[in-house]
Order: sequence, then C-alpha cells, then structure tokens
Amino acid sequence: MGGLSDVSPNRIHVTVPKSYRTHREVPDRHRLHHADLAADEIRRVEGVPVTAPERTIRDCHAGHLSARLLRQAIEEARREGYLTPERARELARELLPTSAGLS
Repeated sequence: MGGLSDVSPNRIHVTVPKSYRTHREVPDRHRLHHADLAADEIRRVEGVPVTAPERTIRDCHAGHLSARLLRQAIEEARREGYLTPERARELARELLPTSAGLS
C-alpha cells in the first residue's frame, strides 16, 4: 500500500481481469490477483493504473493485514484526501475491530 502505511510487501501484487490468462510463468516476486474492477476502483499514478486507495485497503484486509496497519492506511488516506472523513470512519467501522477504530 505504497504511501498509505508502513507495509513493505515482499511481492508486487497485480490485479488483472478475471478473464486474463497468461502462458508465461509469473515471476516469484509477483502475485497475480484476478478481479473485474469498476472504473471508480482504478486510479492512475504517473500514468500507471493502480487500485484506488479504498480498494487497496479492502484488498489488504482480505489478505489479513494487521488492524494496526489497516488503521494507519485509512488515517493516511483521510489525511491525503483520498477518503472523506465520513468514508474513513465508515471503512474503519466495517474493517477494524471496535478497539482499533479511528481516533
């Protein structure tokens, strides 16, 4: 979750459409995820398509990232203007244990 938390994954995670198939071997340092993303789940950073912050946070939650790092990502996304304060609170209520909510 580049720039939203202290996460430093040992693999590069790439989301491709469900229909995407490759005949090449995927390098060990890459992890492919298959999902059909809605237009609002995609942003461009220096021309490169990336998942939107909320989608990234949800994907990290599904990947069992710790509550501490999820909270950090939600708070940073709110500070940077990627999430409204209301949306950040809703996301925290949905994804974090009650004791790990936003302050």
